[in-house]
Amino acid sequence: MQLSDIDYDLPKEAIAQSALEPRDSSRLLVCNPDGSFVDSRVRDLPKFLAKGDLLVGNRTRVMNARVLARRETGAKCELLFLHPCDPACPGDWWVALARPSRRIGPGELLTVKIPGQEGKTDGVAIEVGKAAGMGRRFARGVGVHTDQVLRDHGQVPLPLYFSGRLDSPDRYQTVFADAVGSAAAPTAGLHFTGRLIDALARSGVGFTSVSLDIGVDTFRPVTEANPLEHPMHEEAYSIDDQAAEQVRLAKSSGNAVVAVGTTSARAIEAAAVRNDEGRPTGELTPGSARTSILIAPGHKFLIDGLLTNFHAPRSTLLMLLAGIYPDWRRAYDRALDRGYRFLSFGDAMLIRPADSATEGTVAAI
Repeated sequence: MQLSDIDYDLPKEAIAQSALEPRDSSRLLVCNPDGSFVDSRVRDLPKFLAKGDLLVGNRTRVMNARVLARRETGAKCELLFLHPCDPACPGDWWVALARPSRRIGPGELLTVKIPGQEGKTDGVAIEVGKAAGMGRRFARGVGVHTDQVLRDHGQVPLPLYFSGRLDSPDRYQTVFADAVGSAAAPTAGLHFTGRLIDALARSGVGFTSVSLDIGVDTFRPVTEANPLEHPMHEEAYSIDDQAAEQVRLAKSSGNAVVAVGTTSARAIEAAAVRNDEGRPTGELTPGSARTSILIAPGHKFLIDGLLTNFHAPRSTLLMLLAGIYPDWRRAYDRALDRGYRFLSFGDAMLIRPADSATEGTVAAI
């Protein structure tokens, strides 16, 4: 595999800088098994799924992970908290990204700024520790638990390429998010509304969820000449017994699995039970674990299709798409030619399974 296999030219003007309302009014490029395309809207998703289909959403919720602060010199800085350290490590330390990292020395205390009130602080401090590897730092609240600092003073972090404004931070959360733990949103799920989920239910399409905590490394570009050598980041995921059973029933009934969102796909593929040849049996192993699975062309999928946004070039997300849909480049060319909006707040595409016209589909959202 070569880096050019997951590369394309993405014009700056194609990157969505606003969030559409209602959410399900986003455009939907439907990619049919015969190679044809349909230009539609996400609200019309029930038209492209059959009775018995099962949608599997990523119910993760984005943390208030971004904390603005001031250094002892008075200079501005910020921290992006990623995850707590190993529970066996005492001291309430978290792993965080600091900007500017090199100028902040180990042991320095940062004064937390009050969100929305420029220049004002309330005395809450964060201690920055030593390097944690890969440009990260250890950090913790002083005299208060770190997670309390995030709840009281943190902001929802938005992608660096998004320069627009949101009416509410909740616009960067899915309507079914209930498991706090991510530094970024599962963007395919952002298109869903309660109205759409109700419409899917009326058409006989089920809905369940898994969770996968999305880290900022999801935005890290692939730079290796051979993308298969990319050091994949690790993320925590959880699949409960009910979700595992619903997927098992769908597969055993001859229904397909469509992943709506690469993060749900990662959780499903990581938990898939496989035979000696590496092929999925149609069952998932329930429970909580961590995965660094790198999904690429040649991967043996449990899922049969995908509902997802349009991804950045040279990304592991695009590598996953290429694995399940080798004709992705033709779809992207069409989307760019027709003015589809790309990346986190952009439009969506549906990769329909080969038997979607006659059998049910499991879609991971």
